[in-house]
Amino acid sequence: MKRFLTRSALVSAAIGLTSSMASAAGIEVIYSEITGHPSALIPGALDASGMPIAIEFKAIEDINFKADGSQWILRGRANALDTIDTCLLLGAGTTGNMLAQEAQPVAGGTAPEVYDFFDGVAGFNDAGDFAFGARARNGVFAVKEKVIRFTAANGFQVVANESAPLAGAIDSPVGASGDELLGNSLNGIHLLNDNRVGFVDLSTTNISTLRRPILVYHNAGVNQTFLQSGITAIGGSVWDSFPSDGFRTTPDGAHYIALGDDEGPTTTDQILVVDGNVVLREGSVIPSTSIAVTSIFAFDLLASGDWFSRGSTPTGSDWAVRNGALLAATGAPITSGGGAIANWGDTFLGCTGNREGDTIVCGNTDLADPGRDTVVVFNGSDIVVREGDPIDLNEDGIFDDGVFIGRGNNTLAAFAANDFFLTDDRILYFIAPLNDGKGNDLGTFGAGGEAFLRLDLNPIVGLLGDMNCDGIVSVGDIAGFVLALTDPAGYAATFPDCDINNADVNGDAVVSVGDIAGFVALLVGR
Repeated sequence: MKRFLTRSALVSAAIGLTSSMASAAGIEVIYSEITGHPSALIPGALDASGMPIAIEFKAIEDINFKADGSQWILRGRANALDTIDTCLLLGAGTTGNMLAQEAQPVAGGTAPEVYDFFDGVAGFNDAGDFAFGARARNGVFAVKEKVIRFTAANGFQVVANESAPLAGAIDSPVGASGDELLGNSLNGIHLLNDNRVGFVDLSTTNISTLRRPILVYHNAGVNQTFLQSGITAIGGSVWDSFPSDGFRTTPDGAHYIALGDDEGPTTTDQILVVDGNVVLREGSVIPSTSIAVTSIFAFDLLASGDWFSRGSTPTGSDWAVRNGALLAATGAPITSGGGAIANWGDTFLGCTGNREGDTIVCGNTDLADPGRDTVVVFNGSDIVVREGDPIDLNEDGIFDDGVFIGRGNNTLAAFAANDFFLTDDRILYFIAPLNDGKGNDLGTFGAGGEAFLRLDLNPIVGLLGDMNCDGIVSVGDIAGFVLALTDPAGYAATFPDCDINNADVNGDAVVSVGDIAGFVALLVGR
């Protein structure tokens, strides 16, 4: 069934501000840092005594999702006293509530422990249970760092903490092994369906610094070494180090991904490993390309086992891959409707996808306008969000709220790096800063006015015959219709924010001379 553009999309098209792919609704603001706006209010916030308090976001830092997109956890900070400002929100769709807040009792902890801060965001399993890391204060100093698991069956439990025994680690000298304890920095926390919790222990104690960090699984009260720096073999060498967020496992436990260094030469030692196989290496080339890998910046692992990564080349160019196959690279064209509408620039900010095979890449381009040059591209061709896109903040269908995607200083990053999630039914969630269109951030802390946003990417068929996207069918569409028939690439270049399929008047999925009679009938009102 064909659906038509909503009023907000028509208005946006009329003022020339839409992206190249129409969607069922505009960008929705879930939370923002816009002082005084309802989206800035943190739901369920409490003061240090546990009483409700009205405070607003001053920072929206990162997000994580259940594999099917039905639940999310957001980490943020409030414009309140530093002693109560860090928090985690648990939500679904566009609604959330406080999960954990600084100065409140540690869930599953021991009095008088209260939360101090949170180590990233939670990792979900397929049942919707989750685990997260937190630092506690007011309790025993030696056990302040904690891994907390929530399950529907058992509620909140502290399953691992600083100074707990770590099994299977090997010290140097080997004879000193057996007394290793978890350190005070446990990160990359994620939960499996069998209730195992995976994490990175950066600062294991009672062990040589050459034998840490260590990747760990907690299971049934035991913290078990999985991969260890200086010990575990990989790719003809031995693991040397792991970053704080360098480890993920699929909920079913079938696949894992790890980023780090091996003990080889420093010019070739950074590696990305999936299921024990080195899939990307510093100094090597991306398969089936001539693109050399210098740095690996980030990765994503879907519950399906599909993986994504992005990084840079020796010349400062960037690349993005899915399962090792190139998705985008500096200088490569972004095509729509058969023609190139821009070329990728030298900075990518994110790449991910869903379990249906759809992909998202965010990065800058060679578009001349610095206030419009960073884009989010769906499936390699459709620009679905663009720096400078307007936000209908009050949802009245009119883009007159003075709110736009990106920084007030348009030379700064227009989207938060790595904070993108695409559901299987094509709902895109992301974090991006907002500005007032006059050079001012709509927020004053950190990256300046970031917001948690979502966009439905399910396409709407535009108004048939509306070839210039002004919301009506008139003689002004004739030139575009002729161009669509005779030069599709030329049409895409001339009308980059329009859908060439508006010319498919007879509905045969082909734009051809067979559509002429129907187009003429639309013009004369029959």
